[in-house]
Amino acid sequence: AIGGITLDNLDAVLAAGARRVAVGAAITASDNPEAAARAFGDRLRQAWTSESDAIPPYFG
Repeated sequence: AIGGITLDNLDAVLAAGARRVAVGAAITASDNPEAAARAFGDRLRQAWTSESDAIPPYFG
């Protein structure tokens, strides 16, 4: 999924079936981009490890 993804709607995006996301402005426009990126990474890792059919994470 891509476009408009934030930490506030990430769970809904994943619940809708997305298994990969591309996040831009939610990180780059943040007051603390490093913390925002870490928060996304943490939430995505948690989602991926809680699903048996999850696609392994790729960050890059």
